[in-house]
Amino acid sequence: MSLILVPVSYAIASLLFLILAVLVAVGWRNRLQNNLLLLASLVSAIWAGQIGYHAVTGAFSAGLLLIIEVARDATWLVFLVAVLGKAGKDVVSPSLR
Repeated sequence: MSLILVPVSYAIASLLFLILAVLVAVGWRNRLQNNLLLLASLVSAIWAGQIGYHAVTGAFSAGLLLIIEVARDATWLVFLVAVLGKAGKDVVSPSLR
């Protein structure tokens, strides 16, 4: 049972990240945060799809998985830093800048 759940779970994750990417693209506002969220969603969809594929086929490429994993983590970190940076600018009073 658990052998079936793994690829199905990653397939669902990939589909949901693609849906998030479509929603971000449809509600497009050319802002840095939107662009980064779109990129992070697409990279995460590829990441989940790749892991699901490896779970189904048993084919394993450590180098490819490492590259995708690092890319996914990096895109989410850059997105979070951009969001937090904007939030920090909005919170600080103009007199304190």
